[in-house]
Amino acid sequence: MNNILPKIKTFLLHKNDFYFILLFISLFIKEHHIRSIFLIIISAIKIYTYNYKNRIHLRIDKHFYIFSLFFLYSIISILWSQYKESGITDIFERIIFIPVIIYIFSETKSINIFKVITILINIWCLIGLTSLINLDLSNSTSDFQTNQILRDLLSNELGEHPIYIGILITFGIIISFFLALKDSKLWGISIILPIVTLIIDAPKTSFIILFTITPILFLYKYSVKKIFLLSLSLFIVLASIIYFVPTLNERFIREANRKESWQLPKGKFYNSTNVRLALWKCAIDVSTSNNIDFLIGTGSGSEIPILRSCYLEYDTSAFNSKSTFYCHNQYLSILLINGIIGVSFFIIWLSSLLYKFIKDKNHLGISIFILIVFSMFTESLFSHQTGCIYIGIFLASIINFKND
Repeated sequence: MNNILPKIKTFLLHKNDFYFILLFISLFIKEHHIRSIFLIIISAIKIYTYNYKNRIHLRIDKHFYIFSLFFLYSIISILWSQYKESGITDIFERIIFIPVIIYIFSETKSINIFKVITILINIWCLIGLTSLINLDLSNSTSDFQTNQILRDLLSNELGEHPIYIGILITFGIIISFFLALKDSKLWGISIILPIVTLIIDAPKTSFIILFTITPILFLYKYSVKKIFLLSLSLFIVLASIIYFVPTLNERFIREANRKESWQLPKGKFYNSTNVRLALWKCAIDVSTSNNIDFLIGTGSGSEIPILRSCYLEYDTSAFNSKSTFYCHNQYLSILLINGIIGVSFFIIWLSSLLYKFIKDKNHLGISIFILIVFSMFTESLFSHQTGCIYIGIFLASIINFKND
């Protein structure tokens, strides 16, 4: 037995790419408890084969220290939270995945990692699209209803909320663009299935992110003039898709043109836009209600119950006593829970990441950074285990990427 363990360790020692692929595969596990166990096992194996001498630089990276300060402050805030049990759950079943994944899995990745990731995401999209083949939409009475039916079926098949499906697919499209520019144009084919899935999933933020990010990726290969022309062409293509695809037209154009969408929800009229407006207003009102809450926050675990006490005052059927809404904005969520002190740690952390990517001329890193930062404007990623794992894996994949 004493001879077997060293041999196993030697065999596993140089399997960093393999571990990361296993880590990425965990994203496709529908049951979150099984996913957590799987992540713990992979992390434990990785720690067992840790090469500390080669990883010492990660301990002194400023971005990791700064996030550690934010994480520590989140733990401390449990002390003044009225919902301590929920706070412990939020931190040790969700947020903890971010620093753990970044620390353990952040070695420099080979380009082969991104190729495997692209293939996995395409298979995932194919599974989702296959479930829609025999779908009968003849009873649908509106584009809105059609969109909801398609999104719900896709969500049930893939085991994730449409928002998180959109984020992961957007990540996949970015990687496909990167491979097409850096490795072979044939990788451009791998964009097709994710784009089709994204059109069906119809996440508004993802389309905005794609248009913002693509010009940055073009810097890998093209001059400024070509980037402008390509970006203009991309804008025309995306705008045409949004305008001519009825379900996207409903979510982007018709919804935006309704005056009620930009007012607080009232009665039976509500949608994803004005519900978010109500939640954001609640978060701001509670956070600024007294100086103490604004400074140190209401404490970890308090987001859902405190928001509920606010939004139930609105005269709308969008909310009820059993609702479990988060802020749907990571920045306001942190302001509510951790106050301006927590927001300061968080913004400094994001700034340190951006500085590192710019300094390293890591265009892929900047693109993934924008994906994360923009997604946080419409979703509280830290409030969901999936969101935290996404952030950890996305950053671990590119934080030490070398731009050849």
